Amino acid sequence: MKQLITEEQAKSLQEISDTLNSALVNKQSMYQAKIIDENGEIDVIENREQHLENVIDWALTALGITFDFLE
Repeated sequence: MKQLITEEQAKSLQEISDTLNSALVNKQSMYQAKIIDENGEIDVIENREQHLENVIDWALTALGITFDFLE
């Protein structure tokens, strides 16, 4: 029987699910974060809305990479 997803994809899905669940459960109003770009990295403080937006953006990117949606 052919597998629908690989073991690596299943692990990635679990990591994405765990991260999204953690963001949902954690109700802090402010979060420490890092912005990483071509100039290096900088520590920032973001509010809950920014944090949730960034977590969702990361999750969508991770899904795209895991399932080759991004080219």
